[in-house]
Amino acid sequence: TYVERPFEGTKTAAYRAMFENPEINVAVYLGAASGGLCAIDFDRDEDLAAYMAVNPKMEFTTQSRGSRGGMVWVRIRGQKTEDGERKTEKCEHPTTNAQLPTSNGEGEAPYPESCTTPHFEWRADKRLSTIYGRHPKGMDYQLVADQPPLVIEFKDLVWPDGWELPWVGKAAEAAADALAKEYGQPFYTTDKGAVTGINEPYWAGLHAAENELLFEPDEQCFYTYDQGTGLYGVESMDSVRGKIAKRMLDASRQANVFDLEKRRTAKTLNSVIAHLRGIVERRGAFAEPRPVIHLANGVIVFNGADAELRPFSPEYRSRNQSPIAFDPNATCERFLNELVLPAVHPEDVELLQRFAGSFLLGHNRAQRLLILDGEAGRGKTQFANVMQGLVGMTNVTQLRTKHLAERFELYRYIKKTLLVGVDVDADFLGTKGAAVLKGLVGGDWFDAEQKGGTGSYQLQGVFNCLITSNSRLRVRLQGDVGAWRRRLNIVRYEAPPPTKKISDFGAFLIRTEGSGILNWAL
Repeated sequence: TYVERPFEGTKTAAYRAMFENPEINVAVYLGAASGGLCAIDFDRDEDLAAYMAVNPKMEFTTQSRGSRGGMVWVRIRGQKTEDGERKTEKCEHPTTNAQLPTSNGEGEAPYPESCTTPHFEWRADKRLSTIYGRHPKGMDYQLVADQPPLVIEFKDLVWPDGWELPWVGKAAEAAADALAKEYGQPFYTTDKGAVTGINEPYWAGLHAAENELLFEPDEQCFYTYDQGTGLYGVESMDSVRGKIAKRMLDASRQANVFDLEKRRTAKTLNSVIAHLRGIVERRGAFAEPRPVIHLANGVIVFNGADAELRPFSPEYRSRNQSPIAFDPNATCERFLNELVLPAVHPEDVELLQRFAGSFLLGHNRAQRLLILDGEAGRGKTQFANVMQGLVGMTNVTQLRTKHLAERFELYRYIKKTLLVGVDVDADFLGTKGAAVLKGLVGGDWFDAEQKGGTGSYQLQGVFNCLITSNSRLRVRLQGDVGAWRRRLNIVRYEAPPPTKKISDFGAFLIRTEGSGILNWAL
């Protein structure tokens, strides 16, 4: 028997005494009553394994088990009130064969209350799930993964291919009605059903509705979101054109309107893409710095001094990812004790750590660049290699100061976050183009021109920068001593060389202590 009881009523001795009874069970009210806490119940081990295989992030959520299968617990992310408390959400859905999650009038897409399929049962509003006590078959309920429920949006839950999802059919019907209302019918026919024309905006709108993508007009590129990595990646016009053509072909066969197939001409498809560009255009989509760090297994989100690992989501608009996975228990003893601490002055260790955090964040809030100088064989290059491995080589590019004054050099920096010059010559900062470096780390705006392209792309100098040299660098000041002094941080490697050198030590450390180095940088 379950009895609703206010929290104050749980503090009495009589209430606590009930739990001394080994036969008592504890169940949790789900959905709005528990701030969006929901449960996915699997009766068969094979169904649970199939679900976990396509949802690796569920490794980091609460899991419990009774006699077989298991229960996966998640908290569906909702809006928050001004005082920071989660809003109560009411879900207008039946208790079985749930329909499409619909808006609750406050901008949220709430979850279905409950639904049962051959593979799982979704439990939310007005439902209870037992998490502690004795199962009817005699065994105890167990916490398989004793950790807080993962906070996630309902739309980000992934379901194995072929599984019945009761809300999908209604979703498709509602989506089709919404598209027709906004763009009109997909094609036009005569009284006898012959296709007379294609409604190009409809097909553009359909592609935008079925795919998470955007168009960056300054770069003249489509970016498509990859749910597996959480990244927006460049997709060619030809690829987008091919997808739209295939979608029209599928629709013609499903609706038995075979004239539609013949209307997929290059002219029509190019016109659809032109409409699509306007629908999904997001100028400066990746320009705004965000307090997030995109990792291999999630996104670290900062809120003041607090940080939280969250699942991938298109809302973060990320195209740069560290290849390192977050592991809160990982350490980096060899990195610190063999590469960092013996090589630099103790007061410089924290400075290196702060720069490592800046490199991870992807934009240079301090507006400073880091120079490591000293004799060869002291570990400068290996530290630089570790930093590049931490950030991800796809996000790093070579800094070439002698080319910075040329027309096309800055275009190389688009999509990059870390500029690196390794083992540079003493006159590296004495070239004519070196003055541009102050702006590249200092927040200045530049026009990046593409060789063979048309127009230019504006980019802001928020790049991180790491330079290593075996000699002290000479700077071409040109009377701007103050600006250079504000930009430079120099760490001197003056300790004796290590007695034992390890080939490719930086790469070895990333392989063996990558998650620990990540924690140090975080």
